Amino acid sequence: MGSKGVGRRSSRSIGGNIAEAWQKRRYPAHFVSKLSDADGEQAETQHWLDTARIISPEESNSGMDYIFPKMRFSDHLIFSIIGFIFEI
Repeated sequence: MGSKGVGRRSSRSIGGNIAEAWQKRRYPAHFVSKLSDADGEQAETQHWLDTARIISPEESNSGMDYIFPKMRFSDHLIFSIIGFIFEI
């Protein structure tokens, strides 16, 4: 699978993990585990976006201005929720 497919899979997994976390919210350990999974997938997606920008800057820059702020927001949101639970 190329980097496009891997990045697409990891980006789709973020929302799926958050949805699963919400369904398991009554069980704190499972809730945090799924949020942690979502955070890991977000980091992987960010990696693939960075890689695409390095390998093919002329092709990737057009959509990056749209995607990067959204990725940063999702990273901040997930981290904030985990921090709130553990009162970091």
